Amino acid sequence: MDITIIQACKKQQREAQRLVYEKMATKLYHVQTSLKKEEEIEEVLADTFIPFSLKLTN
Repeated sequence: MDITIIQACKKQQREAQRLVYEKMATKLYHVQTSLKKEEEIEEVLADTFIPFSLKLTN
């Protein structure tokens, strides 16, 4: 991932945050295809992105 995108995320730039989400969500979604329920997949995605977002703001 490009360092400038990460820096923009730290500055709360929504477009950069969207780019990170779109890049990672698709990959994570495919990894989670072994899970059967949509709710489980969404929970795993949230469990991944929330800590990531918190680290960017701290």
